[in-house]
Order: sequence, then structure tokens, then C-alpha cells
Amino acid sequence: MEVNIYKFDKFFLFLLKEVMSNPFSVLHNEEPEETTDNPQRKLKKMKRRFAEKPTPELEKKIKEMESRLNPKKHNSKNKNSKNKNSKNKNSKNKNSKNKKKKEDDIDLETEYQKNKAYWEEYWKEEYQKQKQKKESRREYENTSLDIDEEIRAKLPQDIKDFIDDPADKKTYHKLSKIYHPDKGGDTELFKIISNHMYP
Repeated sequence: MEVNIYKFDKFFLFLLKEVMSNPFSVLHNEEPEETTDNPQRKLKKMKRRFAEKPTPELEKKIKEMESRLNPKKHNSKNKNSKNKNSKNKNSKNKNSKNKKKKEDDIDLETEYQKNKAYWEEYWKEEYQKQKQKKESRREYENTSLDIDEEIRAKLPQDIKDFIDDPADKKTYHKLSKIYHPDKGGDTELFKIISNHMYP
């Protein structure tokens, strides 16, 4: 049996021309369906597809999607009655709370009036205690600054000026740099300076 090579070559050449003109024409390529993130659009699209080719799976998906996007509304009569009941309860609770607050306020006011004398005495005593503390502090400061005249005469002029004026941090730091025992100063002089700064 003879095979006609010429016919075979013609067919092969035809295929080659087709492939060379469009190499992807041989492939079966379906265009992908456009996808969307919008659930409303998806639902409409599914309904269109269901109208063209109805299938039970698609119907199920449509029902699920509709239930999610458009949930069923309950009877409004029941809701209104529940809301009214809850509003009544809330208003009663608020009224009772307001009454309790008013009673508490009155109690506090009466208690204050009863104990007013006690609190006045308490604050007077506190004031006296604070005053005594300040006075004792002043006395301590005055006694700590008492230096014998003999010692005062021996002090350098910058320390005398520092002791005569109120305590100043800047001058204290300057003098401590000069008279600190670690810097080669005298311990007694440094004690006098520090006692004046921190009595």
C-alpha cells in the first residue's frame, strides 16, 4: 500500500503556516472570568450565570450569599415592646440612682455640719505644728551658724562673705572646689562652708 507523501506534506505545510502566523492558535485558551471583591456584584453575576445554566450548587451558593448580604429582619412589634421595657427599666434605675445620690449628698453635708468644729480645731493644730517646725528649723540654722570670733577672724575673706550672705549654690560650688579635702583644702573650713549651705 502506497502512502501519498505529497498530500501529507501539503497538510504538514498548512499546519506550519498556521503555527508560524500565530503560534498560540493551536492552544485552547479560554478567557478567564473577571473576578471581583464586591459581594453585591458577585451575587448579581452568580444570578446571571444561574439564569443561563441553572445548577443546584450555584443555587445553594446564591442562597448563602443572599442570606449573608440581606439578613432577614425580625418583627418590629416585638423589638419595640422590648425596647420600651428596657427603657422603662433604665429610667427606673436612673431615678433610683439619682435619689440615692441626693441622699448621700445630704448625709455628707449633715456630717460636715456635725463635725465642723472638730475639723476647724484639727486644721488649727496642723497649722501650729507646721509653724513650730519652721521655727525650730530657723533656730537650728541660727545655732549652726554661730562661730566663735577667734575662728571667724582666722577665716579667709571669701568664706566670711559666703557665711554673711544667704546660702548660694554657685558660691558654694566655687568654694568647695577650692576648700574640699580631696582638692587639697582644709577639712575644718569645708565643714563650715557645708554647714552654712546645708544646715
